[in-house]
Amino acid sequence: MKERSITLRTFFIHISILPLSLDKLSQELHLSKSYISYIFSQKLQVSFTDFINNLRVEYACTQLKKGTNITELALASGFSSVRTFNRA
Repeated sequence: MKERSITLRTFFIHISILPLSLDKLSQELHLSKSYISYIFSQKLQVSFTDFINNLRVEYACTQLKKGTNITELALASGFSSVRTFNRA
C-alpha cells in the first residue's frame, strides 16, 4: 500500500496545479466520490481538499524561492485567485 501512496502522491503533485475537484477525480478514476473521500480520510488522514491545497502550497513555496510574484504564483500553483491562495 505504501508504493500506491507514493505513486498517488506523485500523480497529484503533477496535477495539483490544474483545476481539480472531487467530482472530476471521481469521473477520471471511475470511483465514487465517497470512496475517494474514504481513502483520503482513512488511509492518508487528510481531506481531499487539504491534500491538494498542501501540494499547491508546497509548489508555491518552491516558486517563491525563485522570485515569482504572489499573483503569478497563486495562479500558477492552481489556485483560482490570490484570495484563495491566501486562505490556503
